Amino acid sequence: MGLIPGTMIWPRGSNCPSLLREPRERFALVRGWLRALLTNLYTNMHYKFLLNRRVKPRPRLDFLRRRRLTRLAEELHHDMYTAFAAGDTATLRSICADGLLANFQSRLAKRKPHERLTWTRGGKSTIVSHRSSILPFKDTHGGDTGVRQVVVRMVTRQRLSRSTMAGEELEVYEGEPKDVVEYLVLQRRIWDGAEEPWLVWGFAEETSYSRYVQMKEEEKAMRRAGAARTAS
Repeated sequence: MGLIPGTMIWPRGSNCPSLLREPRERFALVRGWLRALLTNLYTNMHYKFLLNRRVKPRPRLDFLRRRRLTRLAEELHHDMYTAFAAGDTATLRSICADGLLANFQSRLAKRKPHERLTWTRGGKSTIVSHRSSILPFKDTHGGDTGVRQVVVRMVTRQRLSRSTMAGEELEVYEGEPKDVVEYLVLQRRIWDGAEEPWLVWGFAEETSYSRYVQMKEEEKAMRRAGAARTAS
């Protein structure tokens, strides 16, 4: 499962078209962003009230308790990087979706023997997208399935320290603190009549104008494919 189609992350700084120099592109992004907000509201309401009536209790969307989701994102973000630094694959397996887990496992396999990393962070977080979707397959009991994704903008100051054994001596390298902006994607599914725990799906990028145009073309292609299946 990739990023839910239609997910928009408003671009900042130089990634955002200038209102004076590129007004057409800027207003196109504004229209797309407003449309995405309305679609997000509709898909989340469908996810909560209509999708798979066997799910009890019904999912909590936390629209009015956004701090609950941002706090969760901060905790998972911290646990994920701390586990990666320590080479703790058990923790990574419990909080990461399959694609992200495979990426971390590949990077850990390339780490030097006896090398240890220590990761520290601090910062703030903001929700920039909250979207749901119906999945195109049934669960093991024949019930409807769905997925919900929350994109959180994480602005953090991170430091990665590295220590290795050189013979019998421990060499320590203290990395410089770096300001990092990441778009962390949290995901949970409705499966077998229950809502599964939140996992870290991975990371997303801001929606540039060129990416927005590409998204529109992908949407048109999906509609044509759907119309062709209906006609056949």
